[in-house]
Amino acid sequence: KIKTGSIFEIAEVLRDLNLLKADKNLSFGERKMLDHARRLLVQELSIAMESTEEDAVRSQQRFMELARELGANVLVFVTGVPRVAVRFRQPDQRDLDGIDLAELRRHQAAGEFPAGSMGPKMEAAARFLERGGREVLVCAPENLGEALAGTDGTRVTV
Repeated sequence: KIKTGSIFEIAEVLRDLNLLKADKNLSFGERKMLDHARRLLVQELSIAMESTEEDAVRSQQRFMELARELGANVLVFVTGVPRVAVRFRQPDQRDLDGIDLAELRRHQAAGEFPAGSMGPKMEAAARFLERGGREVLVCAPENLGEALAGTDGTRVTV
């Protein structure tokens, strides 16, 4: 599966080996494969982040599809800002601590999340929630711990 080059196949190998690791000690070959799958996935994701606007949209959709394929209930976007904002970089900017899917769609309809900015992430978030996800978290890398604990970032829920 790793040799296919498919991010979904690589993620599946990573998931399966992590599940196996919870039940037993991995053999040398299994540990080596786990490390290789992890490196490949990180490489794929980092390459996806250096992209054109069109590629960024596809990347966000791939993240959402990957989360869905893995059966994830929560999707996390670590990005360059601590929270999603409406009226971004305007004098009346408002950071969002938490919104639901309906509010997200209203903000999108009002043009709040441009394609070259938070737009692809918010579209992927909406699709993830519409397809059965429970929650999307958006935060800055330095705030990931606090965001996971519920004290930082933006939470988007159904």
